[in-house]
Amino acid sequence: MKRIWIKPPALLTFSLLTFSFLTLTGCASNSGYQKAAGYGYGYSETVISDNRYRVDYKARNKTNSTVRHYALRRAAELTLEKGYDWFVVVDRDLQLEQSNNTIQTSMSKMSERESATKRCGLLGCTTEPYPASSYGMGLHTDTGDRATKAIASLEIRLGKGVRPENVESYDAREVRDNLSRQ
Repeated sequence: MKRIWIKPPALLTFSLLTFSFLTLTGCASNSGYQKAAGYGYGYSETVISDNRYRVDYKARNKTNSTVRHYALRRAAELTLEKGYDWFVVVDRDLQLEQSNNTIQTSMSKMSERESATKRCGLLGCTTEPYPASSYGMGLHTDTGDRATKAIASLEIRLGKGVRPENVESYDAREVRDNLSRQ
């Protein structure tokens, strides 16, 4: 059985690359459905009148349909929290923002060559060959448009009792239950 040894510099380089990747990935991600905090990612609402609200859901690196579903889900939850049965979407908007902050890390094997060590003593010299490799690691910032921020906005009117059929109205319990499972 052949043993594979990783030389200390290669192990250090690999460890640094792994740490960098995990750190950058953790900073770039955000969780799913949540109340807006910190950088404003998540849902928020604004009171317009007693039964009218604006619901916003802001997310990064989510599909447009996911952001729309999150806004509808929050509209349903808000409707039920305020004691209403249904809501009508009076107006809707989807804004997309392109961000140009991308960080990439890379590690590559630069070269592989053979080196030799010459040892000399009283009886003569010996030459011992050994493989020598060099590695490189880079950190690169990119100005390309890769990360997308999306904001889905809904203006809703809340209601009780019989739900209107001729407008874009939703049963709040049904919407909440269906979109909470996704």
